[in-house]
Amino acid sequence: MVDGTGLGAGVVDHIKHRNYGKTLHEFNGGVNAHDCAQYFNKRAECWGLMRDWLKSGAAEIPDDAELATDLTTPGYETAHGKRFDGTIILESKDDLRARGEASPDDGDTLAMTFAVKVAAKTRPAFDGGYRGLYRGPLAENGRNRQHWPMLARGA
Repeated sequence: MVDGTGLGAGVVDHIKHRNYGKTLHEFNGGVNAHDCAQYFNKRAECWGLMRDWLKSGAAEIPDDAELATDLTTPGYETAHGKRFDGTIILESKDDLRARGEASPDDGDTLAMTFAVKVAAKTRPAFDGGYRGLYRGPLAENGRNRQHWPMLARGA
C-alpha cells in the first residue's frame, strides 16, 4: 500500500517500473468513498473503518505516543452541499498545519490499511491421488512416465 499523492507518486511510478505493479495498492484519499452516503472521500472512510476497528476491541496496536497523538489529532465534521450533505469529512492537513499540528503520518498509514479488503487465499482440495500434482503432457498422454514414477503409480 502506497499513498499515491504528493511524494508517493514517484514511489508508485518506481514500483510499477520495477514490475511490482500487480501487488501494488495505490491509495488516493481524495477519491470517492465506497460508502459515499456516510463518508466524503476515501481518506475519511478509511479513518472511519479504523475507528470502528479500534472501538471493537479486536485491535492490538503498539503503545506508541506518536501514534496515539496521530490518531487523536485530526478532527472531523459533516459536509454540506447537494452531493455530500451529511457525510463525514476529516480535517484537512492544511487545517491541521494552521492549528499548529503536524501531519498525522502514522495515523494515515494505519488508516490506509483499511483501503483494501484482504481475504485469505483458498487452496484447492487435495484428493489424496497423484493426478492433480502435475498437469502437463506427461500426465495427460502417458509418455515418459518411467521418468515420473509417482505419475505412473497414480495413473
